[in-house]
Amino acid sequence: MSVEFSPVHSLPGDELEPGSLLDTDLRVWVEIGRTQMPAASVVGMPEGAILDLDREAEDPADVYVNGRHFGTGRLILVDGEWALRIESLDDEDGVEQSSSPGQDEPGADD
Repeated sequence: MSVEFSPVHSLPGDELEPGSLLDTDLRVWVEIGRTQMPAASVVGMPEGAILDLDREAEDPADVYVNGRHFGTGRLILVDGEWALRIESLDDEDGVEQSSSPGQDEPGADD
């Protein structure tokens, strides 16, 4: 006795063109540094507090897209607004790395 199953669904032909993904929203963020501090310090932190980060001001910032490291850039001022100049993009064939173990969004465990 044999049983045959039909496909649960078939892929639509023209709907999966690469161009159809260009309108997809992606989470993009830039990490300029990190620090660790006791919860009591965070809870009691006033507006205007200054945090020491683990990087220097001239160090490149990391760019993340949907939780994956995407490249690096440098903070610049453009017409009085902060912006990021992309300096390098990760190799597509390289190993993808998460922003940190178990972290999917910026500030999730910082």
